[in-house]
Amino acid sequence: MRALGEVAIRRNQLEDASRLCAKALAIYQQIGVRRGEASTLLAIGLIGQMRVDIEPVVEAYLSALLIFKQIGDQHGEARSLYLIGTLAMERGKPAEAFEPLSRAAELFDMLGMEEQARAARERLSSRVDAHAALPGRDHLLSAPLLDRQS
Repeated sequence: MRALGEVAIRRNQLEDASRLCAKALAIYQQIGVRRGEASTLLAIGLIGQMRVDIEPVVEAYLSALLIFKQIGDQHGEARSLYLIGTLAMERGKPAEAFEPLSRAAELFDMLGMEEQARAARERLSSRVDAHAALPGRDHLLSAPLLDRQS
């Protein structure tokens, strides 16, 4: 179900993506699959970020980060941190982006994920204005974001 939601995200079909991810989240929570729950929270956050609906995005990303830390999933932790940092950059708050993007790059490096580490460093080194980032949202669909492992 979440995979279908992620396909809908990539196709910019955000209503379908939102509906599918909400169903997936309910299922993961009901059966206690924490990794699936956290990955779905990232997808839900991404949908909100693409819609520029920021409040639920922050909550979704932080909830996902907490779950990934609790279950010891460093890849999920890195993805969460990357998204938190990207959101801060989009909001014109590069100082708030420094720690999560630096930690994401560090974790991606540790995991041997060079492309993702490079993406985190590039986001960190750029000084993206929040308004400049809004029209083109392609960076939200880059490698570190959507989980391709579950």
